[in-house]
Amino acid sequence: PFLTDDDIDAVRAAASRARRARRRAGIADELLEFFDSELFFAEPPGDTPESIIRGLGRALVDAGAADEQYVDGALERERMSSTAFTETLAVPHAMGLSAARTAIAIALCPTPVEWGDARVSVVAFIAFSAEGRARFQPLFDRFVGVFAARRDVASLVRDSPDFDAFIAQLARLIEEG
Repeated sequence: PFLTDDDIDAVRAAASRARRARRRAGIADELLEFFDSELFFAEPPGDTPESIIRGLGRALVDAGAADEQYVDGALERERMSSTAFTETLAVPHAMGLSAARTAIAIALCPTPVEWGDARVSVVAFIAFSAEGRARFQPLFDRFVGVFAARRDVASLVRDSPDFDAFIAQLARLIEEG
């Protein structure tokens, strides 16, 4: 009937798990403001930067997040210089903030794709709107941080066969980072 050190440790561990789960759920909710299952590709919709940008761009247009001009602007931006952000992540985008809403079309590349001087495992085509950019920036910084460790990227790609698994994995990696 008396509280022991083991009991106290068990309570602390349970409280810590609950806090982590709550943080992860909050991160997942934040991610769902910009990611959508219609914009998720477990395999890239092409095999070159241009074809992948066009495929992801089509999904953004179909979802009402951007228009064809925005996609053309992203292709033009890519021609200026590669948008490979890290050795594992490419972030194509147009120069302006003309999207209807800020959204991300994501393609996982189980076989890395040559992107400029890099070979990327994830392509995140971001449609920026003027209103959504400021709200998105803090999440973007944490999102990009995930791609600093190749091991984390490999597990994200390997363990995300569908959109729900991707969001759960990404939230876990952001929370742990």
